Amino acid sequence: MRNTCTTQKAIQITLSNALDQSEKRLIEISPSQTVRQAVVDAGMAPSSQFDVFSSVGEVVTNQPASQVDGETLYVGPARIAGGGNDIRVGDMVILTAGAFMGERARVIRLSELEVTIEMINTPSPLEFTVSKGSVRSNQDTDNSPEGLWF
Repeated sequence: MRNTCTTQKAIQITLSNALDQSEKRLIEISPSQTVRQAVVDAGMAPSSQFDVFSSVGEVVTNQPASQVDGETLYVGPARIAGGGNDIRVGDMVILTAGAFMGERARVIRLSELEVTIEMINTPSPLEFTVSKGSVRSNQDTDNSPEGLWF
């Protein structure tokens, strides 16, 4: 019969701000602790409404720390229904952070963590790339610029 040790080894994860990646912090936590609790304890949560994302954009907020050992995780705005992974090229989105917060844009390119958008209410085309956490899909519309509303 195998002898199992009941002592749990601390888990190391790196936490980063998903919006601008201005802060990265290596922390040690218990493997039984949830990722959400680790973020709160580390003081990295921007508010009570947040999600934690893996490097491939998967939401890991409520997973046990043992499942993300050694990873870099990104703390950002809470993913809402219809947002994040459901965004496709051509979709209309609303910016949820930064200088253009509340503005509408069309998705023109996607990567694992970022989305390139084109602002639609500007006199000349304005294109830039932001993190997926700083846009939300505008599912309440028909995805045409004329049909957008908040």
